[in-house]
Amino acid sequence: MNKSPSRKSNARIPDHSSATKRSSTIFENWFTLWRKRHWEAFKISFNKIKRTPFATMLTVAVIGISLALPMLLLVLLRNAQHISSGWAEGTQISVFIKMDEPEDIVQQLINQLQNDPDIANVNYISPDEGLRQFQASSGFSNLQNALPTNPLPGVLEVKPAPAMQNPQAVAKLVEQLKQLPQTDVVQLDMQWVNRLYAILGLVRQAIFALAVLLGLGVILIIGNTIRLATENSKVEIDVMKLIGATNAFVRRPFLYTGVLYGLAGGIVASICTELLFWSLNSPIDKLAAAYQMPLSLSGPGFAGTMMLWLFASFLGLMGAWLVVGRYLNVRKVE
Repeated sequence: MNKSPSRKSNARIPDHSSATKRSSTIFENWFTLWRKRHWEAFKISFNKIKRTPFATMLTVAVIGISLALPMLLLVLLRNAQHISSGWAEGTQISVFIKMDEPEDIVQQLINQLQNDPDIANVNYISPDEGLRQFQASSGFSNLQNALPTNPLPGVLEVKPAPAMQNPQAVAKLVEQLKQLPQTDVVQLDMQWVNRLYAILGLVRQAIFALAVLLGLGVILIIGNTIRLATENSKVEIDVMKLIGATNAFVRRPFLYTGVLYGLAGGIVASICTELLFWSLNSPIDKLAAAYQMPLSLSGPGFAGTMMLWLFASFLGLMGAWLVVGRYLNVRKVE
């Protein structure tokens, strides 16, 4: 009996490499088309801006001045906060020890406070040292012989840690020191620091409100400019819509126009800010010399400048998006 030979079926192994190549090719083609469309839209918007140089310069100048004012105020506020933090670092709390407190108990208290992370330094002035300082400052050299006993208590000069250099944290530390059994009186003059921080907080809120208003103004300026551009390109837009252009295709050049206006305005604003700070260097140096204190202004820096440019470009994009979107919706209804 003849047996037929067994046939082995060849299993087909899927070719994963070809699928990966196809997906990579699709992505490359999509990216090339996307880049080409955006480059064409950028060239169209840039060429339209070049056709009206005088109007473009006026628009960019208005945007730049509108952005320069809050930028200048924000940088000045940052410098004021830096200077005030240096003043606040000189805050010192005077802790008066109870009379006739044993020296070993006082030393334990000093060690306890020095180990506190909220305290940077503790300086102890003993009653005898305090009396000698008072004699030297007042001119009464025989005061110690005239008094039967030393009436001065020991004093701890407590300097808060850098993390505690704000009115709320210092006030909390003062309350903690008052609860210590060895302390009699805790003295701190924080009224001027509280007033300074209150003024800086008010100025910060005012600058924020001004920045919001001027930002809305920039959106309106760019939006009005884009609105005029859409009106001038009405026929061109209608023709593109007739041949099947999408709203994204029509909108793209105007969005780039808004971004370019915003970016140019941001560059002008940064130049104005740097010029103003350069002009303030000489008066600041004279003021620092008159008061014999180190005082200097720091500009926005690279990071601040980049943030300003991005913010200005975003305002331009937003203004153009709102205006062109509304225009396309109105044309659709018509």
